[in-house]
Amino acid sequence: MYESVGEREYGGPSAGQSSLVHAVDLFLGIDHSPRPASTTSTASVPASLGPEPSTTLPTPVAQAKALSDDTFMMRMSTYMPGHHRAFLAHLASLYQPTEVSEAGIAEKLPSVRDLVIRHPQQLQESYDRAVLSMKKFRDEHMKLATVYIVAQAKKEPGRQTVFWQEWEDKRIEKERLRQEEARGRRDVLKGTGGTDLIVFLKMCRERTKEALLG
Repeated sequence: MYESVGEREYGGPSAGQSSLVHAVDLFLGIDHSPRPASTTSTASVPASLGPEPSTTLPTPVAQAKALSDDTFMMRMSTYMPGHHRAFLAHLASLYQPTEVSEAGIAEKLPSVRDLVIRHPQQLQESYDRAVLSMKKFRDEHMKLATVYIVAQAKKEPGRQTVFWQEWEDKRIEKERLRQEEARGRRDVLKGTGGTDLIVFLKMCRERTKEALLG
């Protein structure tokens, strides 16, 4: 904490900060953009990073709480090296209409997914194999998160360790929240990046499955 500086909160190390994962999702057209939870849509366009994110880090606590987990990947891009973030923004922009044809129609570069839809016999099997590989990656990621984050968070550390008091404080807070469930409050296990962990990982996996064409 610094004098005259507001409280700020960083996300911990997370796979969401990997530019490689973002790039593969963009290339395959796996859509992680925010959308209403009540509607089921398929990934018809590559996920976009949106406008160039602010390079000011970290995010104020109040703002971080207000951000939806749907925008988690966009938020994690601010933790990447600037040239990685610029590459992802460039990759996303390739599929946005930029030129207007003589007929007055905005043209765009066809995405990999567009090409697969146009030539399913030649490309669909290979495309779906690639998407399934991403799903398997996310399956294994969820298993690792369950073992090394979820299970560990429930385990009491040794009372002589520096971690015990923090764990005990959280246990007391959880008990307090259980008693307030009648008012609609619940405790949420956060991932290292600050997400509602299992819910977020399941969402990423489901959106990966949505990209399958077969």
